[in-house]
Amino acid sequence: MIRSKKPLQLYLVRHVEAYKNLSDIHGGGDQRLTPSGIKQAVRIGNFLRQHGNFELNTGVVIHQPEGRSTETARIIGKVAAARIRLEPTFKGVTMGIIAGLPEKEVEALYPDVAAGIRAWRANPGAMAHPVVPGSESNTSFADRIRAGLKRSITRAQGLHQSIAVVVTSSTLTMLNHLLVNDGKLREGAYAFTDPPLGSVAAWCLSADAPVQTLPTTVPK
Repeated sequence: MIRSKKPLQLYLVRHVEAYKNLSDIHGGGDQRLTPSGIKQAVRIGNFLRQHGNFELNTGVVIHQPEGRSTETARIIGKVAAARIRLEPTFKGVTMGIIAGLPEKEVEALYPDVAAGIRAWRANPGAMAHPVVPGSESNTSFADRIRAGLKRSITRAQGLHQSIAVVVTSSTLTMLNHLLVNDGKLREGAYAFTDPPLGSVAAWCLSADAPVQTLPTTVPK
């Protein structure tokens, strides 16, 4: 279960645009933010400062150990006057044999893997995540992300009213799944989450099951 002793607002933030996102590479790539990405991060910071209790300096921005997420969190934290903290367990899922490869190379070198990933993404919750040789298992990934989320909630108790978690799509997908299913991994219902770069969704954490309070939105 995902619980908080005191009410806590949790914002799930997909990192903003980086040069890597212009090349469709599975992991790695150029992690620097584009000019558009920097503007997106500033808008998120303003959004959290205005709507998420960050203006009271009671928020914390948590990020995974990955360049795009780190830089996004740095800008958000500066704009929203929030503390910034690294959570190592929030790193994205290990991609195995396709790590660092552009989509076209995956298609050419591992067509079966590419087809499996396409089918999973196109049929949300209708099929199990495809097996990618050398990649991290879903069970291991879920255990790691769940542990990081619970640790972040525990650390926030009494210190913060709001948490913003800045991550890549694989971690965001798992976080969303665990929140929807109150901490459980439901393999058959595990659906790919691909919100726009720089988007935000919000959940309320309490003594009861998590409740989504803001659907995915892109701050203007």
